[in-house]
Amino acid sequence: MEAPHITWLRYRVSPGMFDHELGIQGQQLNGSEYSLFAPHGAVNYGDQRLTSGQVVPGFVRVKTIERRGDHVLVELPGQTFQDGSFITIPADQLAHRPA
Repeated sequence: MEAPHITWLRYRVSPGMFDHELGIQGQQLNGSEYSLFAPHGAVNYGDQRLTSGQVVPGFVRVKTIERRGDHVLVELPGQTFQDGSFITIPADQLAHRPA
């Protein structure tokens, strides 16, 4: 098992319920959707201004816990509404830094 490190995960970003957070949505390895609220400091979505109901592509900072082939277990910066703060994703959803 490799040591955990910080990297970025591709997401869909939307306004959060409160000013200090953003809504993020993604898809796990098994195809199931998940969502959570993450602090602004953990999310990068460029210079776009979000309006209510808008969803844009972005990245969220995650910690990789374990990698097996193309499967990666990551720790999110918050709890999903469905599965807690640890999810398994395909490796191609990761980026070393936001583009």
